[in-house]
Amino acid sequence: MLNTIDIKNMFPPLPDTTGEYKTVFIEPIALSGERISICSIARMSTGESKVIQTIPSATLVCMYGGQAQAMESLIESIVKDANIWLDGNMPLEQYKPPFSNTFCSHTYTINTENIEQLIQAAIQTTASLAPLNFLEQKIESVETIVETGGLAKRFVTKVKSTVVEMSPTLTKNFNVKIGNMHRYHFVGDKYAANLGAMNPSSPYNSINQAKRLLWDLSVIGQYDWTVEKKELIIYMPEDDKITYSKKQYENAKDTLSRFEEEADKKEIMLFTTCSAKHASERLIKAA
Repeated sequence: MLNTIDIKNMFPPLPDTTGEYKTVFIEPIALSGERISICSIARMSTGESKVIQTIPSATLVCMYGGQAQAMESLIESIVKDANIWLDGNMPLEQYKPPFSNTFCSHTYTINTENIEQLIQAAIQTTASLAPLNFLEQKIESVETIVETGGLAKRFVTKVKSTVVEMSPTLTKNFNVKIGNMHRYHFVGDKYAANLGAMNPSSPYNSINQAKRLLWDLSVIGQYDWTVEKKELIIYMPEDDKITYSKKQYENAKDTLSRFEEEADKKEIMLFTTCSAKHASERLIKAA
């Protein structure tokens, strides 16, 4: 017969630290009762805190189309408001989002080792539309199921809209055809750039697409077009420790680092960024 000590030894000890979390929901149609999780708020007993958007931008585009940017701005406002609340060391259970069509879950408390585990628990419990890649996956199994092109297309679209908003006259600089076969995402004064993306879930597919963009830039000198600077701008998502596993993210960085050597050989600058705004500012400056 097992005694109490024997039973306790069968399970790992609980972490010494605790954390609390709650999730914010939005009701897209007033009084419909349908609520979608948009961000999770977490705070450790050690004082460390974090607020993370739990609905991907791509999902917002699918759901809201042309209104997706407005919805993302609303979510960003809530994330900022929650961060201010946490920075003020206010009780998490008393936090309420600032808009009438937003609601909060209960505040949950669990034993956890760090803020990443706490955020993961929040997403797994209450955020059904959030991407979850917590498990270390084999590259081969991921490559067959993940489409990487969408991330790059969204990046190009966002950069273009940002540039045009800041400088409307640069609309003509996008999607420029040079020669018979090649189009470039952006052409400025003696400058040409293509835009791609690194998806940590499928780095090799991402690099294969980037190689095609690199090739187009490398042959631009064959045409009667004076280009002194060629650049490949790659979007690399921030490592939020939630969307992608640690192994996926490290593998993506390593793959991108090796690809940079190939770009150098072709005298093409590889610029990596996690911000469409930074990429836009770079294009405007080059124009």
